[in-house]
Amino acid sequence: MDTEFINRIKGYAALFMAVMAAILLVPVDGYSSEREYPDVILDTRLEADVFSGGSLQAVFEKDGWMFYMLDIRDLTDREMACGHILPLAPSYSQYYVRYWDNGRLSMIVECVANLPVGIQTFFDENGNISEQVDYSKKFGKMSPQDILSILEREKVISLSDGRSRKVSTSEFAFFFSLEYDDKTDIWLADINLDFDKEPEANPVSPFYRKYARYSIDGETGRILDVTYETRYEESEYDEVGAD
Repeated sequence: MDTEFINRIKGYAALFMAVMAAILLVPVDGYSSEREYPDVILDTRLEADVFSGGSLQAVFEKDGWMFYMLDIRDLTDREMACGHILPLAPSYSQYYVRYWDNGRLSMIVECVANLPVGIQTFFDENGNISEQVDYSKKFGKMSPQDILSILEREKVISLSDGRSRKVSTSEFAFFFSLEYDDKTDIWLADINLDFDKEPEANPVSPFYRKYARYSIDGETGRILDVTYETRYEESEYDEVGAD
């Protein structure tokens, strides 16, 4: 069992739930069409046997999209799985999803990296929309896509090649995160500049990566501040040189 994969799924789920708790959700006045989400997600019904051999994780590709699923049947009474769905094509979008025991979607929301940005839709067990809330209403003049464009001009991400994102047949990762403070109308972006740096197998010194933290005005898009810092990060080799 890949505990790193499971911990990453749980970590993104916990981060998503924390973001939900920290912001004011705006109910949608009249349900939007569910077809605003990719057809490959809406048309996929998750089968229980996708979790084979007692594994809690399942990763599969369908029509150019990667599905990273975690079995949560031991944690809930009526849901089978939660997870993340990402396009193989370069993109900083992903979809956080949950599935009922019958394989139908119970919830879906679009995120940019870690941040929910679109309409979150809840479904009943028959596939009917039961509730929707709109995350986009909380942002100021600068949208999440505007912030990505600003960061691309700063050459710390790339919309064309998906730099700072990893999507493979075994795992996914975003090497930056976004936050929005609706009280100050300020965006914060925390970016790992050394995301492709790997620790040495036999380290003689601690493993560090360099990060940039941007503060951006949510009304004008003006960069208010940029700070750089070097952070120590644990690696699988830390204990090798411990003696």
